[in-house]
Amino acid sequence: MQKQSQRTLFDVLADIPDPRHRQGNRHPLQAVLAMSAAAVLAGHSSLAAISQWGREMYSLHRDWMWALGFRSFTTPSISTLHEIFKAIDIDAVEEVFAAWIDGLVGNRSWRAVSFDGKTLCVSAKKKTEAPGFHLLSAYLHYPGCVLAQMRVDNKTNEHKAALELIKRMVLKDTVIVGDAMFCQKDLCRDIVDGGGDYFFAVKDNQPTLKEHIASAFAEPSSPLGTTRVAS
Repeated sequence: MQKQSQRTLFDVLADIPDPRHRQGNRHPLQAVLAMSAAAVLAGHSSLAAISQWGREMYSLHRDWMWALGFRSFTTPSISTLHEIFKAIDIDAVEEVFAAWIDGLVGNRSWRAVSFDGKTLCVSAKKKTEAPGFHLLSAYLHYPGCVLAQMRVDNKTNEHKAALELIKRMVLKDTVIVGDAMFCQKDLCRDIVDGGGDYFFAVKDNQPTLKEHIASAFAEPSSPLGTTRVAS
């Protein structure tokens, strides 16, 4: 197997488990994912647009599509894309990409990783009032890429999701940076136990800790109300 640092995105797509039965598959999963990734990079985000882009590319650049692995003289339809993406194990995809990115970055002394959560702006359904997909991402400051991410379920929060996210990461010599939401004893303990460290904001959700920090940085004062400087 190639070293992670030498593998391309196309190579890595072959590691994603295919959820379909072997019989009756017209299109290799690696080819479908590569085509979809290229379509999204070209500005086509919906299944209909991806499918249409694939058909046009097959007509114009058949050699390139064959190089991706298509052999049935056509590319996936909208329904095929829907069934494939619905069945793919998202956790497995995240693990595959996290391992690849970690290999690309290589070993460095004390790298900084920021935890932050964002709701995908195009994922909310206004008509049904369905909430959007909320993702917690581990962003590697250098070279500037997402090291790992996971969806935050509506029944939990980013703190609980972070406890699961760090299980997918190599924490040794890593400083996890985040806002006050992540300043929790269990998360800090797990990071340190994994060989890393943390730098979290402290606000009113940790009143005792906040008071101790304020006291440590307060100006020294005299019980008599004056401060005498030794000559």
